[in-house]
Amino acid sequence: MNVPQLAVRGRLVRPEGVARGTILISEGRIAGFASASANVRADAVYDYGDSLVLSGAIDTHVHFREPGFTQKEDFASGTMAAAAGGVTTVVDMPNTEPWVTSASIFREKRRTIERKACVDFGLSGGLTSEGHLRVEELTAAGALSVETFLADAPEETVLDDDYRISKSLVECAHLRQVMGVYCDSQSFWSQAAKNSRARGEVTMSAFHAAKPSQSESLGAARMCILNKDAEATLVLRQISTASALNQARFHRRQNPSIHVETTPHYLLLSSKNESNSGFSLKISPPLRSERDRLALWRGIDDGTVEIISSDHSPHTLLEKERDDVWGVPSGFPSIETSLVLMLDQVKRGRLSIRRMSELMSKNPAKVLGLSPRKGTLTTGAQADLVVADFAEHTIRAERLHSKCGWTPYEGRKVRARLRCTFLAGRMICRDGEILESRSGRFVSRTIPRGARHVTKTNRANDSA
Repeated sequence: MNVPQLAVRGRLVRPEGVARGTILISEGRIAGFASASANVRADAVYDYGDSLVLSGAIDTHVHFREPGFTQKEDFASGTMAAAAGGVTTVVDMPNTEPWVTSASIFREKRRTIERKACVDFGLSGGLTSEGHLRVEELTAAGALSVETFLADAPEETVLDDDYRISKSLVECAHLRQVMGVYCDSQSFWSQAAKNSRARGEVTMSAFHAAKPSQSESLGAARMCILNKDAEATLVLRQISTASALNQARFHRRQNPSIHVETTPHYLLLSSKNESNSGFSLKISPPLRSERDRLALWRGIDDGTVEIISSDHSPHTLLEKERDDVWGVPSGFPSIETSLVLMLDQVKRGRLSIRRMSELMSKNPAKVLGLSPRKGTLTTGAQADLVVADFAEHTIRAERLHSKCGWTPYEGRKVRARLRCTFLAGRMICRDGEILESRSGRFVSRTIPRGARHVTKTNRANDSA
């Protein structure tokens, strides 16, 4: 082996376990490993003692608002927040302005943001009523996923047609593309919201009534059933309820290509947190009951939940400080706090560090087709590393990097701290200070040469 450019020592969180060791890094990749006591020759050696060294988090669900809404966030500030939060790869959702619904818009968005990225990034495309007609061109443009909005989106971007959804799933399976879906019911949303507005109901309870748990459960069941024959890789986004989780659990027994994503806020917050927060905690789907919150933890324990993403969806506090829930945008900033909040749960004994790393690194990479380049500390992988320890600190917005300037976790004490972040072997953040702000690159899926997914439907046609 040639002399590595970099060696990083600490307690390494690897698929086979956690142990002290040394990572050897050459040309931005992990070249190998050595014991913690080995006399390593390298251009630079970083010894972090008993601190944890993990694979960088992969956030499959962020909204960085560029282009179109850069007063809330832009790609530079969003990816700097990611770097400071130990996230080394992000996937930006398509609901920017314009919505990313074609290859030309996709390419233009990529050109706009590419030189601003502090961490590696991928982009998602959004399906419209044209459905399957857009899957191939978005995939060819490099989309890491195509997103389906069943409700609560601009009319032209809602895909609420079972035939077109089914065709889109078949096309995704054929192209080995990932479909993400926002599980909801357009009927519930449009009618309940309309009726509440007509009655002059403007509180959070009215918003909850328009997005009940059965709405999410119906959306999840519908997509799982439509995917039965296609067997496309389907990600149920931001699942928040016990009932939707039960639907996913049932259908996954027959179709393991269904994956469940949730977020730290559904694991750590519930509707009771909304009482003294005005509309700042309005998010879609809304924060749920304690029963739902605990059910999600059980889903993590039994493997039903496979991905934890942030759903970083920043809005300014001024937008949140209105007196009518229907005029308040849904979402809040979260990317810089997601990993440290989950590390805090590790320290509190709620899950193991290996399980947390699976949920936030290994599984997202596998589902999105980024393995083996990303997601684990293994030889040949890109050297995306996060160093963390369990020192206590208090979350304060003034220390964070998001452009919107606030956090729903203000004042929360956590027993975890991030020390530094490496991207492709380069230290890009140390103790919250961004050292390199434009190191990120566009990433696309790794598909084995000649691979083609054959669906049940295709097999039936082939044998006819």
